[in-house]
Amino acid sequence: MAPTSQAPSIATYPTAILLSVFALLISLLIIPPMLWHARNRNIGATSLIAWILILNIQIVVNALIWRNDNTDSWFSGAGLCDIEVKIQVASGVGFPSSAACVLRALAGVMDTERTSLGKTRAQKKRGYAIDLLWCVGFPALQMLFHYIVQPSRYYVWGISGCVPSVSNSWVTDLLIIAPPVAWVLVCAVYAVLILIRLHRYRRNFSTLLANSNTNTSRFLRLFVLCIFWLLISLPLHAFILYTQAYIPHEPYSWSALHSAENWSKVEMTPSGGTARYIVYIWLGSGVAVFMFFGWGRDAAKMYRQGLVALGLGYFFPGLRDPRVGSGRQHSMANTLSSVTSKAKLVFQRRRNHCRTRVLDFRVFVDWLEVRFDKQL
Repeated sequence: MAPTSQAPSIATYPTAILLSVFALLISLLIIPPMLWHARNRNIGATSLIAWILILNIQIVVNALIWRNDNTDSWFSGAGLCDIEVKIQVASGVGFPSSAACVLRALAGVMDTERTSLGKTRAQKKRGYAIDLLWCVGFPALQMLFHYIVQPSRYYVWGISGCVPSVSNSWVTDLLIIAPPVAWVLVCAVYAVLILIRLHRYRRNFSTLLANSNTNTSRFLRLFVLCIFWLLISLPLHAFILYTQAYIPHEPYSWSALHSAENWSKVEMTPSGGTARYIVYIWLGSGVAVFMFFGWGRDAAKMYRQGLVALGLGYFFPGLRDPRVGSGRQHSMANTLSSVTSKAKLVFQRRRNHCRTRVLDFRVFVDWLEVRFDKQL
């Protein structure tokens, strides 16, 4: 995308503005689902959304700071990038480990032996400890691994901002490339296990959910979100492994990698008005979270409370109490309800053609929940 003026090195790229606005909007929208899962002590889902939130905040900050290609006036990134690159490296494990934590919990719901017996206080504490180890401990360990293979302080790209630097050595393959792949495989194993248990215990599904203080909608939304992420992650990591195999590797040397000369360099790369592909993956992850969890009653309640806290309840009294409002508000609610019902009917009539159409996530999950209940 071309800059908006005749001075390409100085002008602000429209891509930078659009990315920062869009990422800020996504960040605000996924906070209520994250808080809701945190209140219910769902560590896996909370951590998964938190990683996405942090990375989208980075998009906002970086796109505003490095919004053009005038490298002479760029901020060096000192301090900020030192923190950001470690978070980005940790998120490479934090994403799949948090998803594995969610799938592990869902598989536990379908475990008839443990569900029937219930969990003791010691078992719950041990479960929380395992969740924190997976969602926080292993990503933190990845930060230490990154320092071992970090040849320079960091890179700075236009619009995308701070980028981690790693060496092309077998140690990088072992410490940086392999752990995310291993966690993705763990997710795949848990997903298959859940499918097997769903088929085996489909008659007792409702009872199992009731014993675990969850419901069909919550279970399916978490499961489908993880499957959606898994279907993207598997080919992506396969491609990374494929390309890594053909990259020339160099011998590993601690002294060469951590020399004072290398650590004093910060490479700055103009963007030409485009962002790195990973930025769009972070954005897409945030959109997926909102589409799956931003439409629930609990999330809607938190959105309303947030608007009231901002003072909008004074201008829109219906926000304070959804049962009280003007005729227009009731009419609007009826209209939205009618539109939603019609959308569901259209989806049911055309479900045989769903492969060739872009489907609304909310309608899809609602339809899946109804179809799933009919099979029980």
